[in-house]
Amino acid sequence: YYSPMAIRNDNEAYQHIAYSPIYPKFKVTDILRRNGFKDNFYGIVPTQLIPALLTDSRVETLLKAGSTEHLRYFLGNKRTFEEVWQSYKIAVRNGYEIADISLWGDYVDTLRRLGKDIHNPKYLCPADLKGEHDRRHDELLRQRERKEIEQKQKKAMEDEKRFKELKSKFFGICFTDGTIQVHVLESVQEHLEEGVSMHHCVFSNAYYLKEDSL
Repeated sequence: YYSPMAIRNDNEAYQHIAYSPIYPKFKVTDILRRNGFKDNFYGIVPTQLIPALLTDSRVETLLKAGSTEHLRYFLGNKRTFEEVWQSYKIAVRNGYEIADISLWGDYVDTLRRLGKDIHNPKYLCPADLKGEHDRRHDELLRQRERKEIEQKQKKAMEDEKRFKELKSKFFGICFTDGTIQVHVLESVQEHLEEGVSMHHCVFSNAYYLKEDSL
């Protein structure tokens, strides 16, 4: 941090300095000017913006379009940049104004996970982005829950024989005080339904296969 200026290999100190404010008087190459640089880093780390502007035509496109907030988001989320860029171009061509790029990027990723056509403007340009994002997110959660239940049901079928060997001698036991009724769960499927309904681990922790658990 305190040594004289010199050309050296990259290290932790320079990575820290790269996030510091830039001295306002500097010169840049003609190619950077040609690619859209106008003496403003827009809150993007110079060591990130300059190499990208020299090597990635998408960065030049966003900078010249004045979409600096979107550019900052994409450079900070490289994977999303790759996955949604074609969708982004379609939305822009259709005149859609993306007010919240982070929310929109997450929304498109959710559409992809749901198997929707992320090149269709009908999906890419919702009138109510927040509402549609939340609706699709809930849909994805329900889909995951269904898949999880299906996997658990498959496991239940595989464990059923062993369960009956362990617990069938207790089947039929039940008692009541007139209000509360207690009975033995008589299948692995019933343990699954119990766990899903009551949100506890009677199925996921496989209590039905524990010899000292009923």
